Amino acid sequence: MSALRQVVLCLLVAAPLSASASQLEIPLEIDDAFLRQLLLEQIYTAPGQTAEVWRDEIGCNHLVLAEPRVYGKEGRLRILTASDTRVGTPIAGTCTLSVEHKSQIEVLLEPVLTPGSAIVRFRVVDSSVFEASGRKLGPTGILWNWVKEYVQPRLETFRVDLEAPVADLRSVLPLLLPSDDAARTQHILDSLALAAVRVSDTGLAATLRFDVPPRATAPQASEAPLTEPERLQLRRVSHA
Repeated sequence: MSALRQVVLCLLVAAPLSASASQLEIPLEIDDAFLRQLLLEQIYTAPGQTAEVWRDEIGCNHLVLAEPRVYGKEGRLRILTASDTRVGTPIAGTCTLSVEHKSQIEVLLEPVLTPGSAIVRFRVVDSSVFEASGRKLGPTGILWNWVKEYVQPRLETFRVDLEAPVADLRSVLPLLLPSDDAARTQHILDSLALAAVRVSDTGLAATLRFDVPPRATAPQASEAPLTEPERLQLRRVSHA
């Protein structure tokens, strides 16, 4: 919190007091390692940091994800995850002709902002499946269908919740602002929002933005009107 206060204070001190409101931005960097930790907490919650995204009633068919890795790739969040797949034919309550297969699944996601929210959501824009040898599989077959039907929707539930940092900032700002202008302070608090987000080479780069209007200047006191004796005296001086 202390580092955040210092950043905000420096920005406020440097804000120009112009005739119009100044927009100030605070960058937030969330690195790949922290994103991976969030992914484990939200999706890979089964034993051994795995995520079972599909299983039929008797376990004849299943798809389990494990060992996720998170990278930035060309402005997209790349999740590369190992998969353990079992494909079989359930007959009379038993599983026949079952085959187990291990592969790597790559999913590319784009961050999405929701107006009025400080939660970053993600949308799948592409997926690929690779064999253990590294050979890329074509977009056909059971595994590929399962990726579209089960893996993509599960990974689209991933969230980066920045509501808490925004709330912390709202609680700090009044302590840094002059206490004699409540309307100006409230305007700043109301304008605070998550304005932009993008995927960088090292993680997620978000931008908090708020308006800082100029401080109201106190009106100059007007001079009292001249009295009649003062006006007469002024005429005498001007005609002397």
